[in-house]
Amino acid sequence: MLTRLAVPTPSAHATPAQCTRAHSSGAPRAVRRALRRGFTVLELLLGLAISALLMAASVVSIDFLFNRYTTIADSAQTQITARVVIHRMLTMVRTGSSFLPYPADITDPDHWRTPWNEIEFLTLDTPEATERVRIERRASATTEVEGVTQELRGPFTLWLITTRTDENGLRLTEVPLLDGVERADFFLQYELGNRLVRATFDLTVRPVGNVEAYFDDGSGAWRTTVLDANGTPIDNQLTTATRERPQSVRIVASAVPQNVE
Repeated sequence: MLTRLAVPTPSAHATPAQCTRAHSSGAPRAVRRALRRGFTVLELLLGLAISALLMAASVVSIDFLFNRYTTIADSAQTQITARVVIHRMLTMVRTGSSFLPYPADITDPDHWRTPWNEIEFLTLDTPEATERVRIERRASATTEVEGVTQELRGPFTLWLITTRTDENGLRLTEVPLLDGVERADFFLQYELGNRLVRATFDLTVRPVGNVEAYFDDGSGAWRTTVLDANGTPIDNQLTTATRERPQSVRIVASAVPQNVE
């Protein structure tokens, strides 16, 4: 005689523990995993665009700060060098004598308005030796100073020429004072008797940086024009743009010789 066994089934009010025991005793069932939604292609492209804009802004800011620092540094260096040279020239004029060049017509009251490109004077006059100094403006070129070849910046360079005569004979010494000179005019005011009353120097110097940048529409890139000693472009190459170029430094100064009462 067969006997039917009743299998208990979980009721609607069964507890979670009872349901777990009921399912564990039965056939295995598929486990459902929770899926999370990812980024779409549009969202990825938008994120990349924002990141690119932030990176570009950072690079532009750094480049601007660097170029600004370079501009200020070049201008400061040029001002210091030019002022030192001017101060030295004024000192030599104050202690010098027998100045040249001499105007053709000393009676002309406006003779001092004529600019000269040089000034010459006597710095030493003793029975043992004499020494004359000449400061003149020359076109810049490649020169050799103390065995070292140097490319002087243009368009002009101030030179110091010293001529000394002593028991050993005549000795001539030439050294460059300042390169990158755009303008160097000497205004000499005389009185009757070949007597210098006042010397005025008008000096304009180009900053140390000599690289100019421009945008090439054909290649769509920035290129540089490097200037040689005469101010002629000699090289073009791809580079980062220089957005601001230092302005030229102009110094006007006057000196009165000590022998003027």
